[in-house]
Amino acid sequence: VELTHCRNGYARVVLTASPPGVADLLPVFLVKTGKGWSVVDFGPGIDCAHEDYLSPKTVAACRALGVTE
Repeated sequence: VELTHCRNGYARVVLTASPPGVADLLPVFLVKTGKGWSVVDFGPGIDCAHEDYLSPKTVAACRALGVTE
């Protein structure tokens, strides 16, 4: 797990596959709640630069994190 962004109550982590060197990365967007962290969205097709294709919760996460890719 690699933390790539964290601010405003949101985080983006990337899960990497084993063995090392495998190119499949899985981005996961999280939101902080009163009970810890909850998944907002995940998947290789999440592209914050194209908000028209994202759910409102994912758009909120992208904007809060300042992610534009």
